[in-house]
Amino acid sequence: MDAGGNLYIADSGANRIYKVTHETYTGGPQPKPTLVTNGADYNALIAPSTWITIKGSDLAPNTRSWADADFLNGLLPVQLDGVRVFVEGMPAYVSYVSYISPTQINALVGAVSSWPGDPALIEILTPQGRSGPITVTGDSTWAPGLFRLPVEGNKYVIAQALDGTLIGRPGLVPGLITRPARPGEMLTIYGTGFGPTSPAVTPGTIPAAPTPVSGPVELDADFGYLYPTWAGLIGPGLYQLNFKVPSVPDGDYRFQPRAGWSYGLYAWITIQSK
Repeated sequence: MDAGGNLYIADSGANRIYKVTHETYTGGPQPKPTLVTNGADYNALIAPSTWITIKGSDLAPNTRSWADADFLNGLLPVQLDGVRVFVEGMPAYVSYVSYISPTQINALVGAVSSWPGDPALIEILTPQGRSGPITVTGDSTWAPGLFRLPVEGNKYVIAQALDGTLIGRPGLVPGLITRPARPGEMLTIYGTGFGPTSPAVTPGTIPAAPTPVSGPVELDADFGYLYPTWAGLIGPGLYQLNFKVPSVPDGDYRFQPRAGWSYGLYAWITIQSK
């Protein structure tokens, strides 16, 4: 330690000396997180390479999304305007696809050491101070969640046909053209938290190309099991799943994503033959 309260750590193996500085705050209200969920299905389960949404008050001094200047050596930023997210003491990657604001932060989890079902602690650090910890359920590998349409209580999954058409009953989303899924056609859905890939992609980096997952992935539906024809990472924390619509009677059907030993929440899709 030096007179200023800084800690120095010698690393003979790497021939480096690390300097750890103490946190300083500008004063004002400290961040108060009240809710942490999976960013796709709002389940209280997190894992590496999973987008999370944090709700609360005084979470950031302003509202903005990332800009090109926030990237360093091609890595996603670990802080925006002094706002950082810590998962079990490790910095998560903040706001790649969304924003920071006084009431919400979106972050990409870098690492989780919890055994499945164990608690994981989330903390927010801002120029005003550090929050108290908030507890969620952690998993060291998987926290599968599917992104939903922002209508009817986020019930329906975001799904696209091969031509890019958005799937849903007609008029489901105001201002957008939607149609039901057709038996036998291929669909694409999107999620987060579907686990490691082969080859591995480090959280916080942009994959050079779509990279398949290395673990088992399936969709447990009312009518049986669906096994994706392809499932993999297409962007930081963003996974794509392709599957064939089964031949079932017209109606709304629910299905639950599974990756490894972890399950996400049910999502719904409308299937109609004509």
